[in-house]
Amino acid sequence: MAYAVGQDSRFSQNPGMEHWKGLKRILTYLRKTINHGLLFGGGSNKLCGYVDVDYAGDTENRRSTSGAVFILKGCPFHGTAVDKLVLHCTTTESEFIAACDETKESIWLRRLYSELGGISLAMPLRCDNQWVIVLIHNPIFHQRTKPMDVSFFFVRDAHQECKINITYIDTEVQLADIFTKALPNQRFEKLRNSLNVQEFSN
Repeated sequence: MAYAVGQDSRFSQNPGMEHWKGLKRILTYLRKTINHGLLFGGGSNKLCGYVDVDYAGDTENRRSTSGAVFILKGCPFHGTAVDKLVLHCTTTESEFIAACDETKESIWLRRLYSELGGISLAMPLRCDNQWVIVLIHNPIFHQRTKPMDVSFFFVRDAHQECKINITYIDTEVQLADIFTKALPNQRFEKLRNSLNVQEFSN
């Protein structure tokens, strides 16, 4: 929903027929899922985050869209879908910058959760780009990483200081994927169910 609304709202100043059709689809989805909601409980008391990027997915300007979702007690409590303003030359660069942004968010959420009496452990942050994981875990500064802004390497420091724990997750179970692009119905419903969005009776 966040992705669809974000894409359609970009044309709110001068909408065309296809944008009105998109808005109609969004409203139809809302009407059909009016009894759906989030079900908390049954999961872990530990915070967990997922971060993903649809690299150069915007066919108009080839910018990327990043998405993230944070889970507590088996249910999402915070999610984002952001169109990046800067073009990135590689998937790794795009994913690393997204990981950087969500590391900042993770540290803030971890601090807030700790102040509320939650468990203050390194927050797991799941990413489906293996090269990003290699960069974070390997202290050697590889030649291919030099075009990236050095400021983004604070992610590695946060990982080493046990503020976050970035690990690999297969794309098929990457929950943040639902925030980055339009998905086929079957995959969309699978991820929606994994986010514990359920239909409640009246």
